Amino acid sequence: EDLALWATAGYLLGGVDPAIDAMSRAHDAHARGGAAAAAVRCGFWVAFMLLGRGDHAQAGGWLARCGHEAELLSPDSAARGYLTLTEAQRMVAIEHRFDEGGALAEQVVGLARRDPDPDLLALALMVAGRARIRVGETHDGFAMLDEAMVGVVRDEVSPTAAGTVYCAVIEACGEVGELRRAVEWTQALTTWCDRQRGMVTFTGRCRTHRAAVLMLRGDWDAAVAEADHARARFAGAADEAGAGEALYL
Repeated sequence: EDLALWATAGYLLGGVDPAIDAMSRAHDAHARGGAAAAAVRCGFWVAFMLLGRGDHAQAGGWLARCGHEAELLSPDSAARGYLTLTEAQRMVAIEHRFDEGGALAEQVVGLARRDPDPDLLALALMVAGRARIRVGETHDGFAMLDEAMVGVVRDEVSPTAAGTVYCAVIEACGEVGELRRAVEWTQALTTWCDRQRGMVTFTGRCRTHRAAVLMLRGDWDAAVAEADHARARFAGAADEAGAGEALYL
């Protein structure tokens, strides 16, 4: 557990390499101790960080390893849901199979409710909600995203899951021009980031979202300043994709 906390702290500080190392060691310790569910969760977060860095082959290897470990668990174990959710996210975000991916994510939502896992529930609602929005079911989609945000605002989920959901919800608002929600959740994200002293990860995204909202309001000078601050934060976190988005803005 301490290694996993160390990994989370390292990730939030922008140290992806030490975070991956610590979370990998946490996985190994759980696996040696026969705690398959905890090992699968740790393996999922290792893959999550590798995917964020663009190391898709390594991430795939970790997910395959976790798949074998998940065979030791009952079919209704929430830990299995992390692997199913990865497949759903791939369908939605990469293959644009929104109906199939959304349905799979909604199955994970049900699993996370039966075997309570706040991180899994928030992430599954996020994927399912975005899939619904992309097939035009915006009311149902935002209902799912708003429910995911309840767990985030109440600090029921881990910081890594919280930042991920915050950013995804705000991006969804921008995709369909839902300015009121975008402003509300951007303000909430700003407050959350300000509470995490020293955090680098997600602060760049936060400033990027603020820049986008300021653009929509026509406050161009403030938008330029926020986008430039975002670029600097992404550089500190070695996030090339995020830095590119900030430069684009």
